[in-house]
Amino acid sequence: NINADIIFGIPTQTMEDWAETIDTVIKSDITHVSCYSLEIGENTPWYRMRERGKLPYTDDELDRQMYNYAIAELGCNGFRHYEISNFSRPGFECAHNIKYWLCKPYLGFGAAAHSFYRNIRSCNLTDPVEYIKILKKGFSPETTAQTINDEQRLSERFILGLRLTDGISLKRLECEFGSEAVNKYRKKIASLEEKKLVCMDRDILRLTKAGLDYANQVWLEFI
Repeated sequence: NINADIIFGIPTQTMEDWAETIDTVIKSDITHVSCYSLEIGENTPWYRMRERGKLPYTDDELDRQMYNYAIAELGCNGFRHYEISNFSRPGFECAHNIKYWLCKPYLGFGAAAHSFYRNIRSCNLTDPVEYIKILKKGFSPETTAQTINDEQRLSERFILGLRLTDGISLKRLECEFGSEAVNKYRKKIASLEEKKLVCMDRDILRLTKAGLDYANQVWLEFI
């Protein structure tokens, strides 16, 4: 049960390079693949090189071609595209991350661990030594705790749920949050449908092929 994290959109990376990477994954015993477009953060060596003109920018069109190539090739070779960046062979979806995307509760133990339980999101002390000291004294190691209200939870359900290619059930959201709360998003959903970024299949809302490429634009509508 092996996962591979692979990155596209790397400066100087060609489509041939990317095709070779995908081919290597397909021919291996790997059961799960995460594909990410490279993001160069500020205050990193590559960022400074790019600012000085010593590192080329990645062509946006090539970046999208690489992403769509991965979707097509992995899909034709037994990998299901179940989340915007993730693919798996049948039965090998990432159970850990699916809990996040479905906004299910989870508990984190250890320094810097995060939890989400009873609508409270919290984080533990990051220093392991201090974490142990606090526990020995019988105190909670949590340093932050934020209560997530229903409005915030619904927003997150849309944003995270739309990451999944199965989409989200509006009927299920109505049962949990009420029709009035969900209906507030109907105009935004209709607008996104007109732009062909999302589609409705009965009560299931999901991203379209174009929506996968412009997912950030879609998610902004639900913040």
